[in-house]
Amino acid sequence: MPRLWKENRMVSFRELHRPGRKTRQGRSSAPPQEPLRRSPSVFRLLAPETEAVKPDDSGAGSTPSSEQIVSLYEEAFAYLHKVFDAVRRKKTFDLAKGRAIILQMVEIAPGEDSLFIKAMYFDKEIDFLINKCINVAIYAIRIGRELDFDQNKLVALGLAALLHEVGMFAIPDHILYKKSKLSEEEFRIVKQHSDFGYKILSGLSDSPYGFLADVVLQIHERRDGSGYPMGLAGDEIHEFSQLIGLVDMYEAISHSRPQRDKFSHFHAIREVIKIGKKNFSRSHLRALLNCFSVFPLSSYVRLNSRALGKVIETFPDFPLRPKLQIVLDSQGRDVTTKRIVDLRKNSLLYITDAVLEEEVKNRGQKPAGIREAPEEYSDKEGFFLPEKWQTGSGVTPDRPLRGVSEVFAPKPKFVSRRLGFKFIVGAILILAAFLVLWWLFHRSESTRPENPKPSVIRKMPRQSTSPNSDSGQGVSGKLTGQKDSV
Repeated sequence: MPRLWKENRMVSFRELHRPGRKTRQGRSSAPPQEPLRRSPSVFRLLAPETEAVKPDDSGAGSTPSSEQIVSLYEEAFAYLHKVFDAVRRKKTFDLAKGRAIILQMVEIAPGEDSLFIKAMYFDKEIDFLINKCINVAIYAIRIGRELDFDQNKLVALGLAALLHEVGMFAIPDHILYKKSKLSEEEFRIVKQHSDFGYKILSGLSDSPYGFLADVVLQIHERRDGSGYPMGLAGDEIHEFSQLIGLVDMYEAISHSRPQRDKFSHFHAIREVIKIGKKNFSRSHLRALLNCFSVFPLSSYVRLNSRALGKVIETFPDFPLRPKLQIVLDSQGRDVTTKRIVDLRKNSLLYITDAVLEEEVKNRGQKPAGIREAPEEYSDKEGFFLPEKWQTGSGVTPDRPLRGVSEVFAPKPKFVSRRLGFKFIVGAILILAAFLVLWWLFHRSESTRPENPKPSVIRKMPRQSTSPNSDSGQGVSGKLTGQKDSV
């Protein structure tokens, strides 16, 4: 464990929840007087009965509308603006308000997707940093629910995700919103945002929110040890940091930045799963795919009939065959009547590509300058895009769609090598058999005489058989006599 953490008396959840450690029941909701390392349950402490999170009795029993749910996005936006200003002025900010917003997000019914869709498709470049924090919080809560996190754990995860880029607020604007490639010095400053976030939140060590500094510090650590700032690997990385780091990468690819345009969700999910095999937990990758699917809700796809459809329902068991509403026919014309196609039940139709909304507005024609897949964007341009893209090895839009299933459940290398060896051996055997047959054929032709004497076949007169003959001896004798006479 790093020395810095021990000096600040901060520990990770793994050390905090050692196997077999008993927790005390009936703990008071007031902040603990002991240091955080002795606290029995941070998750329980994150649910204090404060006025900020008490349910509104006037609205008890009523289901919030989609407009009220989407308004949580604006409420979170206003809260993070205050946090941004407080960090710039080196002042403290209220965490209880942020926790109250996250609690409302957690209490949204699982089937309500309006806030999730808002996070996926709302893209405003000028406020990308604040929008990113909100989007990552919404995504993390959804994936945490897929992983069967309880409510208190979801609130803790959501609050950490909402503040995971608090250190970025300390970066100057001319670096954050620079539209060209960052210099080496600027990039070095940006990479220090994890340390900035840790210093901002490290004063909370004696409060229920003391875990936030640990999580924020480890957001960009990777399981294979390739991350920063400390190069932690495997289970040394906090579970929340691993999950938020995965969601952070997906959000960065699928939304615009000052240096680049956004990419389609299909190519984002495919690249995250492909690159994240070594960097993230397999259970987290599976939860990400189950939540977003290969073709997320409200995304657009092209069918083999050249019609364009909008995804209205996804199925975890059939990620490549969602339910669609056709919006443009094969001729690029608007579909006036509502037409629903369930690809699970229609084996003749299948998806050939994912398209952006701009292409749908352009009647199926790709607008100039729009790219669906990353090609050569570096980490400096995209603010922590995967390092693999620095070498220009990104995907291309015409790559087959089966790539996602192959990436998520790839065959071991030795299997592919064995199949290649079998193919080569089989080809050699077939060629050898053909050569043997060719040699036998020409050998039989060469053994034949050049001018064989024609065999004289005399046509024997037809003998009439007597019905009175008892056996064939008489006929045989007649034939023999005739032959001798000849």
